[in-house]
Amino acid sequence: MFTNPIKFYLISRKKTVNIKADFDKILSYLAALGNIKADVISSQITLTCEKSDEITVNLIRNAIKYTNCRIFNPLTGNFLTNDINLIDLITVKMDPNLDLFFRTISFEPLFQHRGSFVFFARNPADKSIHLVNRHFVEYFLESKNFDSKLKELTAKVADNIGSFIALFDRGLINTSFYETFFEKGIRRINLSGFDIEKLQRNILIIPIVFKLDRVNQAFDEDRSYLQPISLLKKGDSVYKYILELLDKKMKQTKILATKVGADVNYEENYQGNRKMVPRLNVSVFLD
Repeated sequence: MFTNPIKFYLISRKKTVNIKADFDKILSYLAALGNIKADVISSQITLTCEKSDEITVNLIRNAIKYTNCRIFNPLTGNFLTNDINLIDLITVKMDPNLDLFFRTISFEPLFQHRGSFVFFARNPADKSIHLVNRHFVEYFLESKNFDSKLKELTAKVADNIGSFIALFDRGLINTSFYETFFEKGIRRINLSGFDIEKLQRNILIIPIVFKLDRVNQAFDEDRSYLQPISLLKKGDSVYKYILELLDKKMKQTKILATKVGADVNYEENYQGNRKMVPRLNVSVFLD
């Protein structure tokens, strides 16, 4: 039936009564495609299609968008991301010049952002995931020149592929190469408009902690870690406060990223103060 088959596993993360209903809908959808084979085993569907059939894989990704199911690639050992614009290169025939580029830098290309030269590749030495310098990729394809001494060929974004998938699905992976390359320390995202390093005014914050589920390559909220609303004063640093807080509560835990949300709420009469004070949610993602 297939000349060069590849298998994916469609797995339901949540063991609920809706699994069968979800699977029935998906199987009905797959039957309409006709160019894929589906075998059901317990809470998993094994999908078989042509290795170069990226279109069918993306159709499946669309079909499961509103279910509890995810697609697992056993060849690379990762779930596919929620963003269908991040192409799993296992189903794509690489351009010979791009193949030459990756062989030259000795990295394994894993993902490409659709319609661009934004690639994520794995370092065979330590299995870490790197953002590839798309500007140099474009230069190489045009000139075929290569400078092995150039330091900024890649920038590390995750320790392993599981962490990468979890971080990417939370919008915590940057696709701007030089911003990533020059970024030091913990990945910090601030969408609030406040100067988080040195606050311009008093604010309230609520830290929300998420821990990495290595098996499912996703972050889950750690509800055992509940921190009351805290008041930070003008001139304080949100990041310094978070680091000190976690050092006391969760020693030897690695912070992968922090994210200050765009939404700003308000508290009135906080601790007897009649003034209205802005309140921010700060998400902390731990290994």
